[in-house]
Amino acid sequence: MNPTSVARGALAGAVAGVFASYAMNRFQGLVSSLGDGSGGGGGEPSTVKAAERVAGRRLADSEKGKAGNAVHYGFGTVLGATYGAAAEVEPWVA
Repeated sequence: MNPTSVARGALAGAVAGVFASYAMNRFQGLVSSLGDGSGGGGGEPSTVKAAERVAGRRLADSEKGKAGNAVHYGFGTVLGATYGAAAEVEPWVA
């Protein structure tokens, strides 16, 4: 195991995770715009709920968009980095 290649894999995975999160955001926005406007599941998005759990309080309406995006992009970035590093350590992962 080469630490440099693991770091490189983690960085590549993190970048891919950011782009994948962006693509998912765009796709969800498109699908939402085609719906009936009800939001589908009712209540807050799961990313906002997670942000409120991390914050330990209810978020103000003005905070929800940014906090939800932080959770969404943060999760995608960390998951991508983990996958990239794992693929360098154990090639069968890829």
